[in-house]
Amino acid sequence: MTDGSQSPRIFRKWAAASIIAGAMERKTWLKAFKRILYPNLYILLTGGPGIGKTDALREVYKFWEFLPDLHVAPSSVSRASLVDALASAERSVLRPQDASPYTKFNSLQVAATEFGTFLSAYDTEFLSTLNDLYDCVRYKEMKRHMKNPIEMPAPQINMIAGTTPAWLGGTLPETAWAEGFSSRLVIIYSGDRIKVDPFGLDTRDEALEADLVQDLQAVHNMFGQFQFAEDFAETFKTWYYADCAPQPDHPKLEHYLPRRHIHFLKLCMVMSAARSSDFVLRMIDYTRAQDMLLEAETYMPDIFKAMRHNSDANVYDEAYQYIYQLWMKENKPVSESRIIHFIGQRIPSHSVLKVLEVMVSSNMLQVASLADNSGRKTYKPTAKAEF
Repeated sequence: MTDGSQSPRIFRKWAAASIIAGAMERKTWLKAFKRILYPNLYILLTGGPGIGKTDALREVYKFWEFLPDLHVAPSSVSRASLVDALASAERSVLRPQDASPYTKFNSLQVAATEFGTFLSAYDTEFLSTLNDLYDCVRYKEMKRHMKNPIEMPAPQINMIAGTTPAWLGGTLPETAWAEGFSSRLVIIYSGDRIKVDPFGLDTRDEALEADLVQDLQAVHNMFGQFQFAEDFAETFKTWYYADCAPQPDHPKLEHYLPRRHIHFLKLCMVMSAARSSDFVLRMIDYTRAQDMLLEAETYMPDIFKAMRHNSDANVYDEAYQYIYQLWMKENKPVSESRIIHFIGQRIPSHSVLKVLEVMVSSNMLQVASLADNSGRKTYKPTAKAEF
């Protein structure tokens, strides 16, 4: 459906998950860990300028517009205006067959193309509000200038936003990664810049789009509690008791880990709703959700490398000094694997080979005739005067 887009595939996958989660609102739920979980997610698409975040978010807006009773927030809001927008996003679902025929709640969808506009500064009060609304608990606010308090017994926010590593590094203090809001975020990183034919024809499949809209409307009409298939429940418990291995091991993700299983179950509800309206979490939903989450976590550490603000020149200089010192100490060329590992600790993985290539083409390094034990290339530094 979105093939030919400039947006990386991983962004498009999580944008699709947010579209479905938004359509589900607070009308579907799952009982687990002695609480009720709803499918809302906080997703943050992260990459450099022009990487395709906005393209993915435009698709989110477009599909949500096909659901006229869905409440979508403006892209730029303050904490107060967000609460006002949520208070105005009242929903009442009629279920004549139920003992309580009317179900009332407040549900708001947020798709912010620039998270820095949505959250212009590190505002702990704003983030605390987002924490409460993520957990879908009763929300009440009373300020001196209010005649009447704002009270929502059943609120919910589903959010997807875009930002850059530079904004994260420049706005969020180190302590933010140990606080509740960051643990509720699923941060999706990509450094892939996709080039498309600037004069190519629009290949959008209108028939497929119409089918997707029909399916989304069916998801929007779902109401009820999800159940576990027996094999799903057993597999999940085994994974949960094994600490949901494999875990991302970056220090700043330490406080993200305790909520991984919650993100996973929310994502399983999304996968189940996308597949069928049977309200059963099955192994196919488990596999798809796990693959998607683990893929995202593979790239999460690259976010923090990109936040370091190392210029290319600094990386080249550091890598050269490392290689030069090894060359002088060991008196032999340095293996490619050691160089890649060193550079990979300083910049996102998608840029590592490019840096090595530039160092060779600019004559900072030369490929040696001697290969290492695994048959990979080795390199030696040129004299410093040569570059």
